[in-house]
This record gives sequence, structure tokens and C-alpha cells, in this order.
Amino acid sequence: MNILQYKGVFGTIEYSAEDACLIGELLNTDNAVIVYEGQSIEEITEMFHQAVDGYLELCQERNLQAENQYEKEDLQVHLDATLHKNAIKVAQMSGQSLNDFIVNAVEKAVANKF
Repeated sequence: MNILQYKGVFGTIEYSAEDACLIGELLNTDNAVIVYEGQSIEEITEMFHQAVDGYLELCQERNLQAENQYEKEDLQVHLDATLHKNAIKVAQMSGQSLNDFIVNAVEKAVANKF
């Protein structure tokens, strides 16, 4: 699966052997399922752009915040007790706060993906 980004909104691209075309879905659109398809990379990209534009227009018409636009800086992460305890230990051993440790881990995990 590949990821597209346009106007702060993310979507997927994958090949559907069943439909013999490329298909995609907007990610994190607050319980709305928005899909698009195309026969080529150019066509699926254009359909993705149209889906994003339509989603953002709908949000604006309904005076809603587009959930897929990642403008918030806060993120709550829920870890089980053992993982939480071990993460604190590793962070302390490396001279970091738990927050800095988690930020660094996420940065490493997503490096070169976008």
C-alpha cells in the first residue's frame, strides 16, 4: 500500500486484482468512507485530489473541522503497564524524558516514508 498526501489529507493507493484497477481510500475522515479509483497512477492521483477537494468542501459547508488535517500537536498514547514501565526505564537510561523518547521512536519509524 502506498500513501498520497494533498492539502494535509492522506489517502491510500493499492492494486485491486478483483477490479483490475488501482483503488484508494481517504484516511481518518471521521467515520466517513471515501474511496476513489483509477486505471493509472495519473488517474488515481487525480481522483484522490478530487476526493480530498470534495471532502474538504463538505466539511466547510457543514462547518466541520476536517479530521484528516493533522494540525493538532497533542497526541495521547495508551500503553499497557509493562510497556509503559519499560519505556520509562529505557528513556531514563538514555537521558531522555518519556515524551522525547516516544517522539524519537516515532521519528525513526516514519523516516523516509513521506
